[in-house]
Amino acid sequence: MKFVKVTDTLEMATTQVTQKLWQKHMENNPSYFKGKNNPVETVSFNDCENFLKVINAKSKCFTYRLPTEDEWEFAAKSCYEQNTKEIAWCSENSDNTTHPVSTKLPNELGIYDMLGNVFEWTSSKKGSYRVIRGGSWGNGARYLRSAYRNNESADYRFDDVGFRLVRTTKLFSTLLSYDPRLSALEVAQKALRDIADILEKQIK
Repeated sequence: MKFVKVTDTLEMATTQVTQKLWQKHMENNPSYFKGKNNPVETVSFNDCENFLKVINAKSKCFTYRLPTEDEWEFAAKSCYEQNTKEIAWCSENSDNTTHPVSTKLPNELGIYDMLGNVFEWTSSKKGSYRVIRGGSWGNGARYLRSAYRNNESADYRFDDVGFRLVRTTKLFSTLLSYDPRLSALEVAQKALRDIADILEKQIK
């Protein structure tokens, strides 16, 4: 899976998580529409969290997670000027099914399927519900806008909802977890120890 830089500290996957990647780590495929390069779907927010636990336990250099709603919209904003049917699988061109990822044009950041194919879970909440963004194969092109949103319970599963990954370096994630009461010297010393630990794991 490829990633592109969205901010100085954040990278986003260029494609939605595929069935092939899900099956590699979870040893099952819950998707209704089968295809190894199609986005995995019929996964709940809770299912996504379990997937993240598995891949983060294996990752030596990166921390993976779902994007926040703001991060997702920032990455999708370049879709405004593009023809929806050229960048998205929607009800007018999908034949009521998902399609292999990255078969439509990317947005200006080089990210595919930010609109259409499947909705994408975010880590953001609205009340007790989780926010999904992007629209799907079942939505009309006129509804596929980067500002379009929906909300579902964390255990909701349907064949038009999948997800996309973002990642940060483990060092950056570690720095964010430091006690703010530490002095600059203590932060530097702790950071050096953590860098050594990360490099040691990478070598192994």
